[in-house]
Amino acid sequence: MNIRHAIACLLLFSSVSALPPVFPTRAHAQENAAAQDAESTKIRAKQMFEQGVSEYEAGQYTDALESFLEAYRLKPHPMVRVNIANCYDKLDRPVEAISSFELFLGSGLGSAQQKAEIKEAVKNLKKRVGKLVLLVSPDGAKLTIDNTDQRVAPIKEPISLHSGRHKLTAELDGYEPVEREFEVKGDSSTEVSIRLERATAAPIVAVVPVEEPATAKAEPVASEPAE
Repeated sequence: MNIRHAIACLLLFSSVSALPPVFPTRAHAQENAAAQDAESTKIRAKQMFEQGVSEYEAGQYTDALESFLEAYRLKPHPMVRVNIANCYDKLDRPVEAISSFELFLGSGLGSAQQKAEIKEAVKNLKKRVGKLVLLVSPDGAKLTIDNTDQRVAPIKEPISLHSGRHKLTAELDGYEPVEREFEVKGDSSTEVSIRLERATAAPIVAVVPVEEPATAKAEPVASEPAE
């Protein structure tokens, strides 16, 4: 297997050293407690990494991604980024895969062959990613892409998106919201322009009270003739 699919980082977590002895002084006790915490974190990172390997090999890429991310959080190491990138690739999330691969390449680790292979992987992934150029007015409009990615106009830099159909929503208080669907093609740029229009004020309906018609006052009627 090659570097992209071998999950070659297992050796990073393979050695767990014995805990140091307990010393009687307070300073030594604090050092020992810190060492124990560090060792516990290392053991947990190793467990999460191995769990991620098993999940990846079983085709459970979402679970594997979560395990590798947790392993990286506990014990950050650029090589783990390769595994994270592999998961993103399998989950059809090329933008995130490229980012993780490039973080690894920026670390300077890996052999020349490994670096060359990952650079080729990035090159192929970029064919599945396009750039979105947004021209939105007025400034301050809240933009939501695919119901998840939220931004505020103006957007000065192109946004990387995977190729395919996307949805954009633009909103601003006092303006009519706009919803737009667009398509991004791999290795190309797509421009979307939106100009929000001010909302039309609702007509004011005046309520005029209606007076009740006057009722004639009834005259008293004598029940007996006057004497």
